[in-house]
Amino acid sequence: MASKDRHKSPDKKAEDKVKRRTLAGRSPLLYVFSVIILVVIVVTFVGAPVATGFVGETQPVFGRYGNRDIVYSPGNYFARRFQQIAEQADISQTNQQEFQFQLRNLWRQAFNDAVFHTAVLLEAEQSGMAPSQQLLDRTLAQHPAFQEDGRFSSQRYRQMPQQERQSLRDYLREVLIQQQFVEDKLQALRTPAPETTFVASMSGPERRFQYVAFSFEEVPEQPVLDYAREFSFRFQEANLSRITVRSSQSDAERIRQQIADRTASFEDLAQAHSVDAYAEQGGEMGWMRYYELEPDFLDPQLLDEVYALDVGEVSPVLEARDTWMIYRLNEPVRQPDPQDPATLTTVRRYMSTFERGIIEDYLIDEADEFRGLAQQAGFQEAAQQLGLTVRESEWFPINYGNMPIFSPVSGGEGNLLRTAANREDFFRELFALSAGDVSPAITLQNGTLVAALIDERVPDESDMEFLRSYYPFLVQQMQGEELERSFIDRDKLTDNFNQAFARYVIGN
Repeated sequence: MASKDRHKSPDKKAEDKVKRRTLAGRSPLLYVFSVIILVVIVVTFVGAPVATGFVGETQPVFGRYGNRDIVYSPGNYFARRFQQIAEQADISQTNQQEFQFQLRNLWRQAFNDAVFHTAVLLEAEQSGMAPSQQLLDRTLAQHPAFQEDGRFSSQRYRQMPQQERQSLRDYLREVLIQQQFVEDKLQALRTPAPETTFVASMSGPERRFQYVAFSFEEVPEQPVLDYAREFSFRFQEANLSRITVRSSQSDAERIRQQIADRTASFEDLAQAHSVDAYAEQGGEMGWMRYYELEPDFLDPQLLDEVYALDVGEVSPVLEARDTWMIYRLNEPVRQPDPQDPATLTTVRRYMSTFERGIIEDYLIDEADEFRGLAQQAGFQEAAQQLGLTVRESEWFPINYGNMPIFSPVSGGEGNLLRTAANREDFFRELFALSAGDVSPAITLQNGTLVAALIDERVPDESDMEFLRSYYPFLVQQMQGEELERSFIDRDKLTDNFNQAFARYVIGN
C-alpha cells in the first residue's frame, strides 16, 4: 500500500486527503441511504418537466435579470446546474416535509447560480468577451460524453444527436465565458505566498488532552430539588384565559367592567378586542406555568394575583410591558411536587435556560474540588476517587471557531468540547499547560471542564504541503462566492422562485 501511495501524483494525494477529511466518520449505511434518496430526487424531479408542465408551449420562468428571463429548459445552464447539485447532494431524510425542504434548497442554489450566470453573460456581451473557436472545440472534445479510454472518441461524437451536441456546445461556451470573467475579476486577489505560509503554520503545534467534564445534564438532583423548593411559585400551573389590550388602560378597564356587568362574555370580548395569539379561541391559553408569563411583565409579582384567583374569577387589569392584560382562572391551580421526576425535569430545563449562573457556580465548585485533588494525587487517581470519567481529546491546534482546514476541537463526549472552539480562554489555558499541570475550571456552553496535557506534536511536512496547496484554492472559492453576492444588481433582479417552485416542481 505504501508503495502505491509513493507513485501517486501530488494532485492525487491532495485529492485523497480532501476525501479523507470530508468522509471521515461517515456511516457506509448513511452513504448508501443518501444515494437511494438522491436517485429518487433525480428521477422524480429532473423528470418533473413532463409531469408538471415543464415541456409544452411555454418554458418555466423562475425570474428575470435585466432583459433576460431565468428559464429552466432541457440542456441550458439552469437545468445542468441543478443536475450537478443534485448529484452532489447528501439527502438523508425521508420525512416528506424535510425532503421537500432539502429539495427546495437544491433548486434555490441552482437558481442563484443561474442568476449570477445570466448577469455575467449580459456583462460579457457588452464587453465583447467570448472564447475562441479553438478553445471551444478543445473543451467540447474533452467533455466526458466524448471520451473513451481517456481519449476523444469520434464515434461517440457522431452518435450524439446534432441538436444535443449544439446544446452542449452552447452550454460550454457560456461556461467558458463565466470562467474567464471570474478569473479576470479574481486575478488581482491572488493569495500572497507569505500569507499561505503563515496559515499553514497555524496548523500546529497540535495537542492532545485528558479531561474531566462536568456537564449541565449531569448536575445531580439535590441542587435542582433545592431550587424547586425555594422557587416553587415559578412552577405553578394554571388553566387561564386572557384578554390583551394595546390601546390604553382605560379601554382595558371598560372591557373589564363589561365582564363584571355580564353585558358580554369573556370569550366574545377576547375575540373582539384582544390583540394576542389567543384571541381567536376566545382568549383560552390552556395550562401555563408561572415562569412562562413572567417575561410579559415589568413587575412579575403581579402574577401572584393571577395565581391567587378562584376558579371563574377575573383578575383586575394588569399593566404589562406595552399592553394591559385581563386574566380568568378556569381550573384550580396545580402546585408543583418537587419529588415528581417530571417536575424536576422542568426545573432542570428552566435552570439551564434562565439560571445558568447557579448551575455554573455549582459545576465550578465541583471542578475546583477535583482540580485540588488532581494536583495532589494525580489526574487519574483524583477522578477515580470522585467517581468521575476521564476522557481524551483528539489532536488539535489553536483552532478558534473550528476552521475546517485545521484539525477540529473534539473529544470523547457529545458536543461539550466542540463548543470550546469559540472560547479564547479555552485555548489560552490549555495551550499554556506544561506536562503535569492541571488547568483551572473552564466554563463552556453546556458545562465545565478541567484538563491536563497528554502530549504535543508538530504537523508532518506532507500535511503542511497539503495546506499550502489547498489554502489558495479555499480563498479563491470564498472570493468567488463573495463576487457572486456583490456583482448581482438587485434592482435588475425579479425573483419569482417561490411561485415557480410551487407551480412547476411541487405542482401546486
